[in-house]
Amino acid sequence: MAASKELQLIAKIADVGELKPVLDAGVTLDKFTDHDARMIFEYICRYYKSRKTFNNIPTRDLIEENFPTVDLPPTDRLLLSSAIEEFLTHDRQAKIGKLLNYMSEWADHPDKMLPKAQQDINDLLRDKRSSVDLVVSNAVLEARQRYEEAKNRDVLRGIPTPWKPLNDETQGLQDGDFIILYGRPKSFKTFVALKVGTHAYD
Repeated sequence: MAASKELQLIAKIADVGELKPVLDAGVTLDKFTDHDARMIFEYICRYYKSRKTFNNIPTRDLIEENFPTVDLPPTDRLLLSSAIEEFLTHDRQAKIGKLLNYMSEWADHPDKMLPKAQQDINDLLRDKRSSVDLVVSNAVLEARQRYEEAKNRDVLRGIPTPWKPLNDETQGLQDGDFIILYGRPKSFKTFVALKVGTHAYD
């Protein structure tokens, strides 16, 4: 039996050690219907954002150790970008299948069926559209996720600084931050800037 597209994506993330392209493509936890794949994806995201393992991806061995009942597909030569597209295509096909079933079941009541069917179609078109438009519903979900993560002191959203108390308060250096190092001449401003920069690079 062929592995699910969801587990294929999970295995590919572990093999190439990259998560950002997956998140940038719009892959979210709610798109996973396979229970095992959903749990592992959530684990990978937590690992990726944790202070102790920030910006790292758990290895295949680590995933298999934490989820011993799940059989990940073997390593293959498929690119991560292709695995992402396969996953998203499968997601759209599943949603279309559900929509067709719904329309068939409610065909005798078009007044009740059509509004929901139209909404589902609009959602599918929105997901497929390649643009930088801000979708309000997606923004609300992202804001809620950021709020939940902010309550979890283990989560680090930005690039960590060398100082834990500062990371605890700021959650790291984040996009949009305007940071000023201020002090009198010869007060180690350059040294501090270099320390922050090298720590961020590491």
